[in-house]
Amino acid sequence: MDAPTLHFNNDSHTYTLGSQCLPSVTEIINPLQDWANIPKNVMEHARQKGTAIHAAISLWNEDDLDINSIDTCILPRFEAWLSFLKDKVIDVIGFESAMCSRIYNYAGTPDLWIRMDDDTWLLDVKPNTLFKWYPIQLSGYQQLLKEALKISTARRATLQLKDDGKYRFTPYSKSSDSTDMLTFLSCLRLYQWRKKNDC
Repeated sequence: MDAPTLHFNNDSHTYTLGSQCLPSVTEIINPLQDWANIPKNVMEHARQKGTAIHAAISLWNEDDLDINSIDTCILPRFEAWLSFLKDKVIDVIGFESAMCSRIYNYAGTPDLWIRMDDDTWLLDVKPNTLFKWYPIQLSGYQQLLKEALKISTARRATLQLKDDGKYRFTPYSKSSDSTDMLTFLSCLRLYQWRKKNDC
């Protein structure tokens, strides 16, 4: 019998594996995030800009981007992306593909994975602010990538593309991989408990 296939519904942003609905990395780490003090219109504007820069990078990766079509509000971030490419020798392996962990029963869509300095790197593209929960989020994606690519591990890093046209590449230590993953799995267990108990 064939293994069930993962499906991602973009409209509802839900993942299903066969008949099973899987939680996303974003849902799982929700307790670590605090957006309460950020106005909804600011959050929505940030979300739209994030979506736009991801789309631009995706089109660039497919060699199908008309740079003149990029909205001026995200152009500095795209220029930051180009600066990163100029400074680093990388080979883009994949970009924004839905994946699931059949070991831990969750899913997500990692931003970008590349080959750089003889290592596989998992990058999460971020805007100006660097939050402390980013490496925990990346741990969840790291497990997805390990299972999807059948590799032992991938290095984690955030790539901030800033509104001033600059970038910041922040790698996370290999030595923190296991502890960060334990924190992610604690969030997963909490999510599962709340789901089971309708909390």
